Amino acid sequence: MTLVLHSGRGASAPIKPDSTIKLYCLRLTNCQAATRLITMRTILTTLIAVATLLCQSQAGVQEAVAAQKRGDFETARREYQALAAKGDDKAMIDLGVMYHTGAGVKQDYSLAMDWYLKAFKKGNGDGYSNIGVMYRDGLGVETNRPIAYALFFIVHMRGLGSDSTQIRAGRNLDKTVKLMKQAEIEETLKMTEKYVLTFVEKRGKLDEKEQALKFAKDHHPIKKLSDL
Repeated sequence: MTLVLHSGRGASAPIKPDSTIKLYCLRLTNCQAATRLITMRTILTTLIAVATLLCQSQAGVQEAVAAQKRGDFETARREYQALAAKGDDKAMIDLGVMYHTGAGVKQDYSLAMDWYLKAFKKGNGDGYSNIGVMYRDGLGVETNRPIAYALFFIVHMRGLGSDSTQIRAGRNLDKTVKLMKQAEIEETLKMTEKYVLTFVEKRGKLDEKEQALKFAKDHHPIKKLSDL
């Protein structure tokens, strides 16, 4: 049996079946090679783009830090804000600290909380701890030491953040313990992580269903985090 292969010029040339198979395999091999090449180029382009963004981010951080050191807080604020707008959670913390402490800007606990919350939602350990400080000390919010204790505890048990984040959370936890009664601490440890996180995200404005999460049986209490 003879197969017919179109030459591309309107004519047809008879070829043997084994020639068709060889030609198909050659085309398939070339196609696979081209696909691999395109994939490699895509990966390389992505890596270059990521590296460029990282370099730009690092340059922005260095400029912000340098500006703070020389007392140019407005430049530092702009640099951090630009980084935060791109999703840099550490820059969000830096902005929050500026407003929290009034370093070069008008002290504003509400704005500090805004930035801490943005970082908190990204799982930033310093976001958790700094919000805990605000609830412990009643800075711009109603004092709520159980929530503060829970936040410091979660940072520790979840291992959130760097070593320095862990150390700060530990110190804040110790300080909070001294402000609470043992019975209050035991009750706090029964609260669910879901309730604590929801409370923080909603700034304490919970509806009845959300309030019911506090000791919900179908959610783990924070004292059980070590078992997870």
